[in-house]
Amino acid sequence: RDPAKGDRLRRTFGVTVCDNLDDLLRDSPAFVVVSVGWAAAPELTTELHARGVPVLCETPPAPGRADLDALWDRLGPHARVQVAEQYVFQ
Repeated sequence: RDPAKGDRLRRTFGVTVCDNLDDLLRDSPAFVVVSVGWAAAPELTTELHARGVPVLCETPPAPGRADLDALWDRLGPHARVQVAEQYVFQ
């Protein structure tokens, strides 16, 4: 989402950086880890779900309760979306 940051990641870590979902999904990944800011996470999660891609989100997957409720309403109870939670290990 940020070309300068993408270039920096490419150079620093030698990883492939995709600028859009079509490029990201070209190789049919088994799932996608959504690790973007709160404002972008619900939309990206919804788009991946709509394309049939399982999602692992960081905690929390939306900025607030109303946003979480709206995300749930869009995805439904059978969406292949998992929220990573580490508190059980603390």
